[in-house]
Amino acid sequence: MSAEDLGDTAPAGSPASPLVRPSSAFDRGAIRLALEAEDIESRPVWKPMHVQPVFASCEHVGRRVAKALFWDGLCLPSGSSLTAAELERVVSVIRSVAHS
Repeated sequence: MSAEDLGDTAPAGSPASPLVRPSSAFDRGAIRLALEAEDIESRPVWKPMHVQPVFASCEHVGRRVAKALFWDGLCLPSGSSLTAAELERVVSVIRSVAHS
């Protein structure tokens, strides 16, 4: 997926954050629920600051990519203490949703 797929312009070849697009066979909610069933924590991406009422009048750059991440993005377990086995467990659950 490229930045152009999200509706924003970016230099050719610029990568965009991977998202589960609404047209996918599965969605963020399905992945979140499958992870939750396996006692793996995940959560939607935080609401962009410029969308929050307290910051609505503040100057900001960009809009569409941040909103796309907010609507479609999912925060997964990460960090330097995540073991290879834990990572494989997360990947396995996501793959099971993708192949169901």
